Amino acid sequence: MPVARELTRLVELIRSGNVSAAEELKRLLQPGVRFLIGRRHIAGDMEAEVHWVLDAALHRMESDPGIDGAGVPRVVRQIIQQRYARKPQSNEIPAGDVSAGVVEAVQATLGLLTPIEREALRRSYILGEGPELFLHKLQMTPADFASLRVRARAEFHSRRTASTGNVA
Repeated sequence: MPVARELTRLVELIRSGNVSAAEELKRLLQPGVRFLIGRRHIAGDMEAEVHWVLDAALHRMESDPGIDGAGVPRVVRQIIQQRYARKPQSNEIPAGDVSAGVVEAVQATLGLLTPIEREALRRSYILGEGPELFLHKLQMTPADFASLRVRARAEFHSRRTASTGNVA
């Protein structure tokens, strides 16, 4: 049976709740995922990283009916690229620079957001998930999420500057 046809069959079974199909798909994808992660020289627990990527891919396949067998490799590559391509941005706070003013600015900013907006930011910034993993579930579009990030950053920097007197 051609690979794309077998993947399509497995994706359909997974969507119907078949746990053994999910395990079979993980078994089929695991060597390729391990290879792609290894090419990026990721430090840390390789098995945990492979497990995370496979779980994220399964979640996306379950929630996106547009993914068929031929799209499975693309989904896996996108998840890996998004998880490991993120570089710190110039406006991020260094890990040791968490002062009371920063904490207050974060709390005040989060207090202005809806629970869904807070969840989107939590999943993106804290859990490191790519938007494709949660936007559909939270009923947000990529444009909504981009707008949210801009608003939250502006509000945070405004409050941080006001509380510290410094321009970040």
